[in-house]
Amino acid sequence: MRVPAAISLLTSSSPKQHPLNPPTRVCTWPRDRCSKDQQNALTSAELNRRRIAAIEQALQHGLVYLLKRNRSAAVVLSEQHYRQLQLQASRAPGAAASALQWLLTQPPSTSPRRKAEIDADLAAEREW
Repeated sequence: MRVPAAISLLTSSSPKQHPLNPPTRVCTWPRDRCSKDQQNALTSAELNRRRIAAIEQALQHGLVYLLKRNRSAAVVLSEQHYRQLQLQASRAPGAAASALQWLLTQPPSTSPRRKAEIDADLAAEREW
């Protein structure tokens, strides 16, 4: 009897699935709806059965999506990938400074004006 792709949780190149052999596809969605990354997914049942060995084997193929009740619950990534993300985040430009921060970083004026001079200049600008 052939099991449809949408129902199949695990398919393997070998006829018997051994717990130490990694499955070739563990996505629970139909093949046409699985992205290439999501095909590297582990169900909670598979994770409970094989524990860390399942994660280690799946990590050899990239990010691992952990599924709970057929929904993505978490993503596991390798230590190397995590360090790359940290490095990229540290090199990313920070948020732009606010107007107040910009004003506070400006040096004091070399020729300060008195309030009366500023008021006179503003009054002249308002008279068109």
